Amino acid sequence: MKRKSMTTKELQAFRAAHRLTQSELALLVGVERNTVNRWEMGKYPVPYWVGVLLLKVLSRETINRKGK
Repeated sequence: MKRKSMTTKELQAFRAAHRLTQSELALLVGVERNTVNRWEMGKYPVPYWVGVLLLKVLSRETINRKGK
């Protein structure tokens, strides 16, 4: 089975939905802000691991909200 990476549109939508700046998203995934910019501009493909990491973050947020 081939892994599917996030598209630039999906990454932008995730960032917008969570009201994150490029700098905040970069800090969250451990890269420089200009790397996030390059992903969103389509200069570099979004690595598979970024989508996996963001899904884990989203899962934790959901769990934390249910616990309150």
